[in-house]
Amino acid sequence: MYKKSVLALALLFALSGASVAAFGQEDRSDALIDQLNGKSCNFEVRGDSCFKRHPFATIFRRSDKEKCIIDAARALGMMGGPANAAIPALIDALNKYRNVDSGDGIIPVRSEIALALGRTGDPSVVKPLIAVLGSDDQVILSESASVGDGYILIKGTTYGAVVEALGMLGAQAKEALPALNGLLVKHPGSLRAGVEAAIRKISE
Repeated sequence: MYKKSVLALALLFALSGASVAAFGQEDRSDALIDQLNGKSCNFEVRGDSCFKRHPFATIFRRSDKEKCIIDAARALGMMGGPANAAIPALIDALNKYRNVDSGDGIIPVRSEIALALGRTGDPSVVKPLIAVLGSDDQVILSESASVGDGYILIKGTTYGAVVEALGMLGAQAKEALPALNGLLVKHPGSLRAGVEAAIRKISE
């Protein structure tokens, strides 16, 4: 009986792996947009590839909301130019979501969306990214977080990803230079190296 159970589990995971295909072989942008909007969780990212989950995989694998959104954003970003049809949905998600404080660290929901926008290479994403740099970028507390009274949520955790995304856009992001230089004044420590690297890429 034990051997049969092990074989059944092995077959299930084999089917899960066999049923997935490397991202880019077909257009999955509509399904990924649904996942980005929290309507489904059918795709996951492993390494540099996006895979379709096996229908039974969720029985054995945790499928929390934040991870599903992050995987959708990463997958769309990995498409690059072909994901341009998803840009409006990604911009909406950038404005809708925030990074999440789990109590043990930051879950980079908004950061991954910002990086996905940078990877599209489309100049229309520059203004929405600049807007994040001009905001306080408040983190939200996870519903499952266990923290004490007086716990303070930090701000600006998306800035580094936004800076990186603007750098990916190169000269197309020249209008972001004033905002980037402003970050050097407001956050001279932790962000300096990333901001300076982005400015160099944009100014080349």
